[in-house]
Order: sequence, then C-alpha cells, then structure tokens
Amino acid sequence: LAVMMVGSSSFAGTGFQDLGSIKESSAILSLAERGIVHGTSVSTFNPTKPLIASEGVHLIVNAFDLNIDH
Repeated sequence: LAVMMVGSSSFAGTGFQDLGSIKESSAILSLAERGIVHGTSVSTFNPTKPLIASEGVHLIVNAFDLNIDH
C-alpha cells in the first residue's frame, strides 16, 4: 500500500505533517484515530513508503482487533 505524498500540512489529532492534500488522507486519519494505523513518527506517516509483510499483518490484527498473544 503506497500513496502519493503531496505538500506538507498538519492534521489535527494525528500530527502527521506529510499527508498534504492526497485523496487518501481522510481514510488514513480515520484509521489513525482508531489506532489501526500508525505513523513512522509522531509527525510523519510516510504515505509513499511501501508496506512490508509484517506491517500488513499488524494492520490486519489492528483492523480486526485480534488477540495474537494466545
């Protein structure tokens, strides 16, 4: 999952400064507010970074609120 990064504006609630005006920004912000996705730091999401397998698994676990400790 990679999205285009354009501009640099900050979004309230997340602090991601690298989402700019990309069309996926509202979905990213919604998922971040629910704790499903996380940025690469407090202030960046890095939307153009390719998703690696372990991040994909983490995304699925968070999205479905799975407990993988047992």
